[in-house]
Amino acid sequence: MIDIELGLRMNKIDFSINLLSRMDAKIKSYILEFESVRDIYIKPVTIPVQETNPETNPETNSETNSETNPETNSETNPETNSETNSETNSETNSETNPETNSETNSEQLEPRIASLNCTGLRKIYHAIARKTHPDSIDFDVKNTALMNESRTYYNKRDLARLIQVAQKIGIEVSNYITEVDFPLLDYNLEKIQESINKSVESSAWKLSKKSTEERREFAITYWKNKRDILNI
Repeated sequence: MIDIELGLRMNKIDFSINLLSRMDAKIKSYILEFESVRDIYIKPVTIPVQETNPETNPETNSETNSETNPETNSETNPETNSETNSETNSETNSETNPETNSETNSEQLEPRIASLNCTGLRKIYHAIARKTHPDSIDFDVKNTALMNESRTYYNKRDLARLIQVAQKIGIEVSNYITEVDFPLLDYNLEKIQESINKSVESSAWKLSKKSTEERREFAITYWKNKRDILNI
């Protein structure tokens, strides 16, 4: 019964993700087309760079001295750079170990998703890590991108897309999913559908549905008006 429920949900999720991906690709294609017309009517403004002589420029000398003086150089002074180091270390730790950053992530999540059960999410993430982590016996360098993807989806509690990653490397997700995970999957599907609706309402999508001639005419008119406003 659980396999059937999971299958029905994943069919809807796969269809919605594929639809959203195709829509995003079409929007990006139109944006490139739109920007290509801009390059015809609005020429980029280049600002000449003035060369300065470091021997006669006191500002440059002061910068150079600060780089070679450890007392004034925050990069080489651990006391003045302790805050930067702590920030860098915290960012690095959060990227390499999403579980140690789960409290921070949960604070950034919506209250609704933060309250949902994530047992299946954690189990599938661990299963993916066992196959994609560099220390794993089954590690394949081709799976490095999947490892990074899974980390992102885990942090966002995107069980739907995490399941897709697991399926790519042959993990039987039905072994890790139970009924308590369905509300999280339903939430993920809801968010995907919201993204689809947002794309449908965007100006770029509406323009992308027009003919090539109509799109080009709109772009030419827009950039001509922009040029006149900027007085270029």
